[in-house]
Amino acid sequence: MSIGDTKTKCFLQQHNYKLLKKVGVGNYGHAFLVESMVSKDQLRYVCKVVDLQNATTSAATQASGEAQLLSSLQDFAIVKYCESFISHNRLGIIMEYCDGGDFSSKVKRM
Repeated sequence: MSIGDTKTKCFLQQHNYKLLKKVGVGNYGHAFLVESMVSKDQLRYVCKVVDLQNATTSAATQASGEAQLLSSLQDFAIVKYCESFISHNRLGIIMEYCDGGDFSSKVKRM
């Protein structure tokens, strides 16, 4: 799954998000910087996209569990969950975008 992946672009557009750029790769998916196509505030978000078709049962369960867990957490120190969706064997998790990077990258810079 890459930034030029037409399926990823279509998946995000179907859920009203515009793909801007790839920002990360993890064990179970890719993270993309996206922008809402319906909101006029032009806020940017991060969407973690997990390909469920090629995922093991364990990985798919963990990805779904991550979305459920994030939706239940509310703390200033945790990235805010916005929404999640599944279609075409892909899971998308929309979270707030922290333009300063993640905690790990901040520690490395220090």
